[in-house]
Amino acid sequence: MIKKFANTFLMRDLVEAIMVGVKCCFRNPVTIRTPLSSWRAKRVLTVSPNACVGCRECEKICPCKAIKITSAGESSWDADKCSFCRLCERNCRFKAITIERDD
Repeated sequence: MIKKFANTFLMRDLVEAIMVGVKCCFRNPVTIRTPLSSWRAKRVLTVSPNACVGCRECEKICPCKAIKITSAGESSWDADKCSFCRLCERNCRFKAITIERDD
């Protein structure tokens, strides 16, 4: 009897969770503009060409794949992809990367 009750209870919860997921799929998005949009516009990532040796550690560690280092040692950064986690800045052994406010 306990097993039957547990199975019925768990099945009801499972169906309820699926229904919530289905409802969310067909709703309009709640936010149109991300809360960090204004914050993102005020940040700039700079790579010092004198300090950068082109090891690509920043490129490897970036979870968003927002920074690219070319074979010539030049860098490109996509602010729209960047989550500003600062992993690239913290893991650069040569301190070549900085993220600063752009006022």
